Amino acid sequence: MGSIALFAPDEILEVASLDHLMTYFTYSRGFKGGGLNAVVAAASNDGLVPFVPETLDNFEIGVKTIAFDRRLTLNIALFESRYDEIQRGVLRTSIEIDEIGNEVFRANNLTLDAAEATMRGIEVEGVAMPYPGLQLTGSFGFLDSSYDSFGVGCENAAPNDLGLKCPVSQLNGMNIDRSGETFLRTPAYTAFVSAQYAIPIDLDGLLAGELTPRLEWSYRDRELLAPPEVPQGTQPSFHLINARLSYLFMDDRAQVALWGLNLTDELYFANFLTATINTFGNAVAGHNAPRTYGAELSYSF
Repeated sequence: MGSIALFAPDEILEVASLDHLMTYFTYSRGFKGGGLNAVVAAASNDGLVPFVPETLDNFEIGVKTIAFDRRLTLNIALFESRYDEIQRGVLRTSIEIDEIGNEVFRANNLTLDAAEATMRGIEVEGVAMPYPGLQLTGSFGFLDSSYDSFGVGCENAAPNDLGLKCPVSQLNGMNIDRSGETFLRTPAYTAFVSAQYAIPIDLDGLLAGELTPRLEWSYRDRELLAPPEVPQGTQPSFHLINARLSYLFMDDRAQVALWGLNLTDELYFANFLTATINTFGNAVAGHNAPRTYGAELSYSF
């Protein structure tokens, strides 16, 4: 890993009305160790099948700023990650006939190691305190991720070939070329904004404290929870709104709070499992919690 940071001199800070300005560049290289697949399959003589280590080269350039007498903080980062021999876990299922003619369901957990991929994006985050007691926070992210090469030529290989270079279709278990596909669970855009305002409450004794209303909004773009051949596993974009009202008192030791989550009652997938589609013809999905309210009472000793 290597990093270079440059700090702006006081002359530039004064002209730009900044308290702090730093630019940086970072390069890092990491790896994930290889291993062995313990394959159990009646139709195969494969035993312990090895997979090689995964390597990652990451490049990042960014800016960190503090301005207006520390009332504004803004950070921006651009990055690119290059994966080689990226490891991807695959659950291969099949129904086979045993030696006495019974149908047997078999599942093989395999780690494939033949993918190359690139991920690049931008992250922006900031905190603003324009007025005493008022705090605004926000973040934005853009992410572009795809497999450069994953299963080239596999579509012509034998069905359910246990070789470690061939991903399989979730629909029929056939080998497939996933080059150009995006990563699962990686939305292109995400965003978050929150606002809270601490209001002093002047009461006698230990009841004096601070009342703080807080509102949060978040956005998550469309994403794939299952491979493209299973369109039901595509999660549309959605927004979430959460709110909280808290009162801190007794010298900041006690707190009473009311809160609400998912106030617009958005419906989206919490999980989506496709392991049994090509054997039993069904997927298993779970949804998020609906609109939820609650109250809290806490005390710190």
